[in-house]
Amino acid sequence: PGGDLSFTARIEVEPEIELSKVEGLTVERLRRDVTDADIDRSMEELRTRYASWVPCEDGAVEGDQLSCDIQENDSMGLPVDNRLYKNIQVELGKGQYGPDFDSKMLGIKSGESRDLSITNPEDDPDPETAGKTEYYTVTVHEVKRAEKAELNDEFAQEIPPGFDTLAALKEHARGELAKSLERSIEQGVNNRIVEQLIAENPFEVPQKMIDLQLEDLLDRAKKGTSNPIDDDIVRSTYAPQIENSIRWNMIAKAVLKKQGIRIGDAEIQAEIERIATEQGQTVETVQLQLKRGDAMRKMAESLVERALFDYLRSVSTIVDKEMDASEA
Repeated sequence: PGGDLSFTARIEVEPEIELSKVEGLTVERLRRDVTDADIDRSMEELRTRYASWVPCEDGAVEGDQLSCDIQENDSMGLPVDNRLYKNIQVELGKGQYGPDFDSKMLGIKSGESRDLSITNPEDDPDPETAGKTEYYTVTVHEVKRAEKAELNDEFAQEIPPGFDTLAALKEHARGELAKSLERSIEQGVNNRIVEQLIAENPFEVPQKMIDLQLEDLLDRAKKGTSNPIDDDIVRSTYAPQIENSIRWNMIAKAVLKKQGIRIGDAEIQAEIERIATEQGQTVETVQLQLKRGDAMRKMAESLVERALFDYLRSVSTIVDKEMDASEA
């Protein structure tokens, strides 16, 4: 009594690491051009996106949309209390409720009901439902079918912001696809740099760091669902990914520290001005937007990451390799 209270706490500190190799990596940049097939797929996606959903009296086929009530039943076919789900929208073929559900709903018409028994796969990640059969009564209020417009100038004029001709729409799509493809190609270079750095700089990641992230993942997963989650399955599935993520973060921190890579006010201001120009907004508007939540922190982190990869690319040899569209 009256004495000092003392205790010993064990805190896991992120260890310092020695990098074996950072410079002199050789990575491939896998290049390909936008093809006519890419444009055709893009046009078909637009036709689907801007399709009109019209009531259909025929039996449902893949791609149709059902407006229905789903009643969960017990094994005797009796309704389970508080398990009636009303006005559910289901697009057949998307597997929202599994491929077995979709296949068993084919042919149903508006106003019809159908009793289903759905057997879950043995490797279902939810141990409570794996291999088990569930029973439902589905009542369909309406079957709708996508009515796609013809691919012509009139269609192009309806696509925001409006294009005079189909040719103009396709040219715009080609440009947007080229930008997206270029971003994907450059991200692929970054990913291969990360993979090589992890391979060239082996070190042991403290198990406690992995466990803490796994616990956080499990906590978020359990908060996001009322279904039981098998902790062991989650751990075995995600532990390798988490370990590599931690490993890369430690390597990145070590490179940033060794090279003295920092982002200052000038770089942040330049990025704000770039965003304002790109979005057609004032600098003041962008600054106001960045004050919300952690938007400013995220932008600063992205600038640091960009500077990091600028350095890593500068000390690596990047070899261009052409690939077929089928390889993409």
